[in-house]
Amino acid sequence: MRTFNEIRTVDANKLEESRLLRKGGVLLLAKTAKRHGDDATKCFYSAKRKIKGSSLDSEEERIKSIQEGLQDLCDGLISIRKQNGAITGIVTTAVLMNERTNAQIERIMKK
Repeated sequence: MRTFNEIRTVDANKLEESRLLRKGGVLLLAKTAKRHGDDATKCFYSAKRKIKGSSLDSEEERIKSIQEGLQDLCDGLISIRKQNGAITGIVTTAVLMNERTNAQIERIMKK
């Protein structure tokens, strides 16, 4: 049979573990969200550059450049969708793993 102090210590350790898991999960998803956002930015700048083109380009080169720009634009939109998914994961992780507020955790730790 465990004593009250042993049970309290185990619960405090579990709380610390859940806080670390929550932070780790959020950091991982935040890194993913940032990477997808950076990818979207690169694609949009590339699309802008290609669509703008050069005034010296022939009509055929101009059309090809616009097609490539639209492909980059689509890639950027896909990256934004992935970024939104990662942000949704951050929020979901925070809500599911934040069953106790910091004040509750501190009260348990003091007991």
